Amino acid sequence: MSRLSPCQFSAFKRPGFLLQTLGCKVNQFDAASLAQALRDSGLDPAGEGEPPSLVLVQTCTVTSSTDRQNRQLIRSLRARYPRALLVVTGCQAEVYKEALEGMPEVDLVWGNKHREKLLQEILARLGMKGGGISEEELSWGEELAGLPGRTRAFLKVQDG
Repeated sequence: MSRLSPCQFSAFKRPGFLLQTLGCKVNQFDAASLAQALRDSGLDPAGEGEPPSLVLVQTCTVTSSTDRQNRQLIRSLRARYPRALLVVTGCQAEVYKEALEGMPEVDLVWGNKHREKLLQEILARLGMKGGGISEEELSWGEELAGLPGRTRAFLKVQDG
C-alpha cells in the first residue's frame, strides 16, 4: 500500500522517473522497454538534481548477495527520495514478493507476470491517465529504439 496519496505525487511540476536496473541483459531489456512505455505515457527521466516522482527498481535474484544488494539499493533510494513512489519489479519481486512487500521503503511490488498492467498501476498511483500498453509491446520492446549506453540492442527471445 502506498504511503502517499496520488494528490501528493501531483505536487511535482513534471512527473519524472528514475530507473535502477540490477542483473542480466534480460533485465536491462525489460527496464528499457518499461522506460520507453513511461516516456510514451508522459513521464520523463528525472534530470540531474531533480527529485523523481517515481523510482523503479528492476531486481535480480541470482544469488543471496544479489538479493542483499537489491535491498540495500531500495533502502538507499527511499532515503534519497522519500516522496517518490518506489516500485520494485523483476525477478526478486516475482520470487520474494512477500518479503519485499514487508519492507517499509517499498510502495509497490510487481513481479514479472502481467507486466503490461504495471504501467497502468503506476500511472494510477501517480494520479495520471494513460493509454496503456499491450503485453507484446512491453514484453518484446516494440518501438524500442535502443538501450541507453549500449551500441547494440538485445533481442529478447524468452522469459525465464
